[in-house]
Amino acid sequence: MGKGRLFKTDLVEGADIYGIETSRAMLAELFDKIDKKEHHRVSRQSIIDFHFDFRFNLVIAPFCVMSHILKKENQLKALNNIYRHFNPGGTFIFDAFVPGP
Repeated sequence: MGKGRLFKTDLVEGADIYGIETSRAMLAELFDKIDKKEHHRVSRQSIIDFHFDFRFNLVIAPFCVMSHILKKENQLKALNNIYRHFNPGGTFIFDAFVPGP
């Protein structure tokens, strides 16, 4: 989630969204940018093992989130964890950076 530029914009536009971030420093910057009543929407968790008590129709991992998971085992854990958090028919959107030679 980083500093939450997209997250903040989506909240302002009325999206019902939740975000995770592992960095305390990034979360602190985000909390400074969003209304205190929305802080419950953000938590310090990893994509590998995050947990919510509800399910999603859509999960988005922009800015090469999946590329930062270096071990194949953890990539699979992340994908399975996301899948467990889907409503039936859920969609996962992510990007990946593959550098040229």
